[in-house]
Amino acid sequence: MLTFDEACRYIDQVPRFTKKTRQENTENLLLRLNHPEDCFRVIHVAGTNGKGSVCAYLDRILREEGLRTGLFTSPHLVDVRERFRICGRMVSEEQFTEAFEEVLGCVRRMQADGLMHPAYFEFLFAMGMLIFRQQKIDVCVMETGLGGRLDATSCVRHPDLSVITSISFDHMAYLGDTLGKIAYEKAGIIKKGVPVVADGFPREQFDVREALDVIRRRAQEQEAPLTIVSEKPADVSYMPDGIEFTLNNRYYGHAHVRLPFFADYQIENCLIALQAAALFGEKEGCFHPETVIKAVGMTRWPGRMEMIEPGVIVDGAHNEDGIAQFLRTVRRIAKRQNVSLLFTAVADKEYQTMIRELCADGLFSAVVTTEIAGPRVAPADRLAEIFRIYADCPVEAVPDIREAYRRAVAGKRDGLLFCAGSLYLAGAIERIVRGEV
Repeated sequence: MLTFDEACRYIDQVPRFTKKTRQENTENLLLRLNHPEDCFRVIHVAGTNGKGSVCAYLDRILREEGLRTGLFTSPHLVDVRERFRICGRMVSEEQFTEAFEEVLGCVRRMQADGLMHPAYFEFLFAMGMLIFRQQKIDVCVMETGLGGRLDATSCVRHPDLSVITSISFDHMAYLGDTLGKIAYEKAGIIKKGVPVVADGFPREQFDVREALDVIRRRAQEQEAPLTIVSEKPADVSYMPDGIEFTLNNRYYGHAHVRLPFFADYQIENCLIALQAAALFGEKEGCFHPETVIKAVGMTRWPGRMEMIEPGVIVDGAHNEDGIAQFLRTVRRIAKRQNVSLLFTAVADKEYQTMIRELCADGLFSAVVTTEIAGPRVAPADRLAEIFRIYADCPVEAVPDIREAYRRAVAGKRDGLLFCAGSLYLAGAIERIVRGEV
């Protein structure tokens, strides 16, 4: 039997950003595993931003309602096992390795029959479905990897609910260069007759109607009941450790909601999750409104406006809309406190646009740029050059992430340091804080 480290090394050798195999290849793998994805209910979540947070809210709600849950998300920040959670806990190394060996055996038999080796995400998806069947979960909250229509997760044949979070510009080389094209890929998760919940909140930087029109057409074609969430809550107030607002709708009545996050965008993510929970709960014989409201207040999701150390906030914003939502919160905080920035990005992101937006309001007193090692690296010096074009504050390039973090923390003095631009950066900082690097 292989060790956990050996299994991880094998998986890490599988290309992550390469042309996907045909979806039939993943379907063949699931068939050979005797369709583990058919053994539990599924809430399928796609979108550009907010997918992980919505999944985290839903997972916590379902657990508080007494259901045994599996949570399948990506990417991971530190440990690959973060992608597979049973009732909120990462699977063990033994569970991971057992699933890996079973999937690998099927893959080798597929290759012997002339079929392709699964891509990185496809391999992990099959492992997740196998683990969830073995652990006898009731329901899986499943986040798509890239897009939706051709994503491995769309091989799930009978989801109970589809959720589409905010759609914006990201992965355009794979998904298309307009909101309509990207929405078409995301809306590919919609299945015949399966209810859909979609984000309809307006965005300052683009018109969401193009994406919503595509989602509506797909829902009509599939005869799938569609609910668009777009109504903001009332009486929003901010505290140092969270946000409170008042909700008033037919599912939850007049309810006071408290979130353990201080990012404005989490309000919208929460409202989408609450609507999705209400619809899923109807199939279950209705959830308890007070239990659902309590659950969202207990939700945790690392790397999303997370105060990882006193005075240090990590956010996974890594595309244009993510940066816009990130800045909504930074603007509010900068009115009363000095703020600085640690930033990196990967080479295939529109990082010049992201940097221009970050600098537009002159919010940051200092910027440190760093870089993520690997084939997708955007050099710290190049990022710093662009910041110096748009920023009116000191900018320093420090390629080594550990040293960059040390300097950025030292430079924040009595203010707040925000770390943004990549989920890989969030994961690296978490490892630094834990003392693992």
